[in-house]
Amino acid sequence: MQTGRLETAVRFIVGSKSPLKSVLVFSFLLIFVLLSVPSPGFTAEPVDIPIQLKPWKQWVLYNMAERLCPTKFNLEDAYQCVWPSRLELFVKPGAGRFEQHTLLFAKSWVSLPGGAATWPTAVKLAEQKVPVMNRNGIPSIEVPEGEHVISGIFSWQEMPEVIQIPAGSGLIKLYINDKPIVSPVLDKKGRLWLQKRASKEDKENRLEMRIFRLLDDEIPLTITSKLQLDISGQAREERLPGVLLKNSIPMALNSPLPSRIGPRGQLMIQARPGRWSIQIITRRQEPVEKIGPAAASYGTEIWSFKSRNHLRMVKILGVDAIDPAQAGVPAAWKTYPAYVIKPGATMVFEELRRGDPDPAPDRLNLQRTWWLDFDGKGYTIQDDISGIMSQKWNLVMNPPIELGRVAVDGMDQLITVHGKE
Repeated sequence: MQTGRLETAVRFIVGSKSPLKSVLVFSFLLIFVLLSVPSPGFTAEPVDIPIQLKPWKQWVLYNMAERLCPTKFNLEDAYQCVWPSRLELFVKPGAGRFEQHTLLFAKSWVSLPGGAATWPTAVKLAEQKVPVMNRNGIPSIEVPEGEHVISGIFSWQEMPEVIQIPAGSGLIKLYINDKPIVSPVLDKKGRLWLQKRASKEDKENRLEMRIFRLLDDEIPLTITSKLQLDISGQAREERLPGVLLKNSIPMALNSPLPSRIGPRGQLMIQARPGRWSIQIITRRQEPVEKIGPAAASYGTEIWSFKSRNHLRMVKILGVDAIDPAQAGVPAAWKTYPAYVIKPGATMVFEELRRGDPDPAPDRLNLQRTWWLDFDGKGYTIQDDISGIMSQKWNLVMNPPIELGRVAVDGMDQLITVHGKE
């Protein structure tokens, strides 16, 4: 019913000869064009907008300029208009200065280095002084679209131990008394250390790691690896071979440290002192009957197994079971059986049955809301159905009720007709 009303409204606007409604037609079409085009790169003008609609661009995008900014690779609705690239800090005992290179795809507020105790002054944008505003304790200025270099100075009687760095800053170069610092220390709170540096030159570089894995017996089998790292010493790059299991294909990497997976499956991280947790999700390309022999290059590992009995029922052989509560596995995995994996161990999946010939009955809950039509001759009904389906794979609505819209987990579904109309 809602779809029908929307189509009627559109036809009415398009068919009208009123000048006001013609404006509405152009606005509707331009909004559709702008919002349906993916976020473009940094270009002066999107090439997809028809010439007749370009004069309306600024009017339609009033207070919506971020719609033309790039989005994050995994969040298409998260627009990011400010892209800081390089930050250079020049520090001396009595003063300091900075140069911040930033690219903006729309007019936005840009955070500057410093804070309440180290407030930047004489801030310039395009060689013009600009006022610095306090936004939640962060010094910020409003910057127009384009590529800019922002500069400013600090004044202090004694060089501070740390200075706050804007979140998302790219390359950071630090010069103390005109001498470049090879490995500046930036902690997890975004503080750049200037004195009493967190790592001393003579401190030993150490890295200890413990690995937990969750094997999800889906199709294909997926492996979620959680790496718990304890790092000390200098900030440095670490290459960690043997983190991925053999014949595993990487799917996702979630790390608080800058990280990437190399072509040979080694994990490369920009390590800095602290305790960190990294998650890697991989999958197996072929049916899995066994995994191993495990390298366990960083010591004994703990593997948890999430069975999928409706796909296949297996028995785990070749490895020793352990109580998940005593093994230190992540809290979300403690409901699954856990196994100790030592170097050279092989986990064997003895297949007892494929599929589930006698699945449990469907368990569904229905919450129904009724609205009486204005003419009193019918109803509009909304059904919220939740639960588990294990036998039937479709739901049927019998006449005289007519389906208008169906969504499963928030995604609209195709409605089909069975039998005679």
